Amino acid sequence: MDKMIVRVPVAVKAKVTEDLKLKIVGDLQNTIKNMELDLEQFEFQAKKALHQAASDLSVLPALREQIDIERNKRTAAKQEAEGKVPAAGSGICGCCMDDFFGNLFCVRG
Repeated sequence: MDKMIVRVPVAVKAKVTEDLKLKIVGDLQNTIKNMELDLEQFEFQAKKALHQAASDLSVLPALREQIDIERNKRTAAKQEAEGKVPAAGSGICGCCMDDFFGNLFCVRG
């Protein structure tokens, strides 16, 4: 392909440089750390809630199910963020365009 035609106007947000890649990766790693801390806090609160509900066997199964659903949601979000780190490090995050001169431009909205 010798040329590229952009049919939809896009706004160039930033030229993807090594510094920008490092910033994006650092932001993702901080987000993942925060997710891990949130997950640890959630696990602590879940254990506390299960301990308190241990005497009432009628609510225990429903509580466990809710805890499992929330744990799965949080774990999936963390895994999704971890999956973005390699792409961000390479500079190709799904919102970057190449100008055919080797320059990448981020057009993230």
